[in-house]
Amino acid sequence: MADIIRKRVNTVIVKDLSRLGRNLTETGELIEMTFPRMNVRVIAITDKYDSNNGTGGLSVAVTNLMNEYYARDISKKICSALQTMQQNGIPTGKAPYGYKLVKDENNNNKMVIDEAPAAVVKEIFDLFISGKTRREIADILNEKGVLTPYCYRLRNKPESLIDRKYLCWTSSNINNILSNDTYTGRYTTGKRVQAFYKNEGRHFVPQSEWTIFEDHHEPIISKEDFAKACEIAETYTIKHKPYEKRTENLFRGKLFCGCGSALVYAKGAKNSYYHCYKKYTYGKELCGAANITYDYIANIVLNAIKEQMDFLLEEDKVIKELSKNSETAVKKNMLLSRQSERQHKMQQACKLKSELYSDYTDGLLTEKEYIALNLEYSRRIESIEKDIENITQTIQTLEKSPMDMPKAKELIDKYRNKRKLTQDMVDALISKVIVHDRQNIEIYFSFDDILEETLLRQTERQAVLND
Repeated sequence: MADIIRKRVNTVIVKDLSRLGRNLTETGELIEMTFPRMNVRVIAITDKYDSNNGTGGLSVAVTNLMNEYYARDISKKICSALQTMQQNGIPTGKAPYGYKLVKDENNNNKMVIDEAPAAVVKEIFDLFISGKTRREIADILNEKGVLTPYCYRLRNKPESLIDRKYLCWTSSNINNILSNDTYTGRYTTGKRVQAFYKNEGRHFVPQSEWTIFEDHHEPIISKEDFAKACEIAETYTIKHKPYEKRTENLFRGKLFCGCGSALVYAKGAKNSYYHCYKKYTYGKELCGAANITYDYIANIVLNAIKEQMDFLLEEDKVIKELSKNSETAVKKNMLLSRQSERQHKMQQACKLKSELYSDYTDGLLTEKEYIALNLEYSRRIESIEKDIENITQTIQTLEKSPMDMPKAKELIDKYRNKRKLTQDMVDALISKVIVHDRQNIEIYFSFDDILEETLLRQTERQAVLND
């Protein structure tokens, strides 16, 4: 569809209309509305449909209806079959890291231990119970070169990982394993469902509707060790919560590293600071940016705000001084004189044009002469109006200052004398901050349009004075 919109495609050929779509409404809209409007030809070979021949009509509508019915019927049968398998404890999806699926004597999936990743799962639980944090465990596994769950699943397809060297163990990987009770031999199904025939997308269902099987497969972790890990994780969570109340991160969602990743707020023993998410998650190979303290960023931003406010105020002073400047006053008087002259000429042209019809009715002008003169005076009046408009804008350029813009005046009055950066200031004035290093920080202001307009006026004003 993207190629069709860009005019790269002018014909769509499908085996039959079901390949175009199995939804009656959507397929009908494509055939009857979208493709004709884009001048795209549609051919369905086995259905003998060609939009250029005008074939179709009722037969196409019936075909699309049957395609949707067939799709819904298949969806219902598949959902029913999957539900039966889930109720019988037969695995239907991918096995979690540490297990693999094999066929039993009835040709049904069976979950068995995959020795290599299972050893990694055991190590993760042992390290966590012994006192290691999730981050420390991830670092240990990365140093050993242990494949992540994703990389292990694609170990036989190395071409899929060529451009994804950054896939390393993270705290999130570790947490997913530590919180998965499948490793104790428990199997839970029905957490998420979807059904095309019900117009339902994939969604989570209440826990009361889950199906749980105890001792479903051979465990990797004992229930006692899993309970210990959960207890430690709960203690850690209580110790550090709640995030929103313990931090004063004014730059949430607005602070980025030079590598493009977000800068994450953290509270250290002495100072709050920001670190690169990509570096923290995937290591120094992807980003070598150093941490930067919250106070340093806050001071830089506050000073930048004050500088921009001072710039706008200084510009206002310059305009007031220029209005007293003899050169500016002379230029302005010349423009006012020219404006008055052009206005007088326009009045004369309007008067002459209004008298043309009387001259025509009195027989002083022929019809041809009347039409020609009327057109000429209309052009002359239009030209004079444009001259007057340009002169007026030039005068305004000499007179206007940032204080003429209500938004600028409001921002300056409200924030110029603030001595401390506040959330209100950041929300109102800062659009984005990119930190390359301590000496190279880009700040994007929410009022950049005012600054740009002010700079543009400076240029235009100088051009007027030099003209």
